[in-house]
Amino acid sequence: MKSWEHWKAVQGSLAEKSDIPQTQDIRLVYMTRYLCEMSLYEPFFYDFKHSHVGIACVYTAFYLSERALTQEIQSKLCYDQSKLLPLMRRLIQIARTPHNNPEGKLFNQKNQTYIKYSSPSFAEVSKLPLVRTSILQKETPQ
Repeated sequence: MKSWEHWKAVQGSLAEKSDIPQTQDIRLVYMTRYLCEMSLYEPFFYDFKHSHVGIACVYTAFYLSERALTQEIQSKLCYDQSKLLPLMRRLIQIARTPHNNPEGKLFNQKNQTYIKYSSPSFAEVSKLPLVRTSILQKETPQ
């Protein structure tokens, strides 16, 4: 199954960099995991390297939680954030999409993941307001 292979590879990529990011903010960790799980249901991500998807999830979690990425963390992540912007935009769109609309064949899985991460045991990260949207807008050529 394509999504299972994707999930294992993304988790493996993150496990290789398990000391990154060093954080006490459990919401950041859960947001990263939530984005990774939601990426499973999107064929858009299947054509990208799994390490790119995993690191895009980390960057996006930092971005959505409005946490600053230090130079040290950025250097350990080994990827330029600007090259991951298309992935980050898609992850933000996924996080902003309501999961209570029963259209589409993946509704049940997406909804279950949303419900899972809306529980207090996962810091209710799927319910967090997503106020930052500037990354969604593509740069226009001057």
